[in-house]
Amino acid sequence: MKDIVKKIMETEQDVRKRIEQAREKAQKILSEAEARSREIQVEGRQKATRDSQELIERIKDEAEQERARLIESVAGDGNELLERKKHEIEAAVKRVVDAVISSG
Repeated sequence: MKDIVKKIMETEQDVRKRIEQAREKAQKILSEAEARSREIQVEGRQKATRDSQELIERIKDEAEQERARLIESVAGDGNELLERKKHEIEAAVKRVVDAVISSG
């Protein structure tokens, strides 16, 4: 009888030990998954930031090219017209560039 009780107690202790090991393993897996999730979020934010900066730079470059094209176009119409419209054109282009930059 004592042997049976002893065997039952040993079995219960072994089961408790296995349950604790399973809990520890599950906690480790969960911690690793949470850490990877945070890494993926950071990577996603960094990529979105890079993409936004690239888009802003591209649009800014396009606006500057358009500005130069408009100034050339106006210059082709005569220096007097260029001088009269130059400040208006530059102000309009600056507003567009500022709007693009502030929206990014």
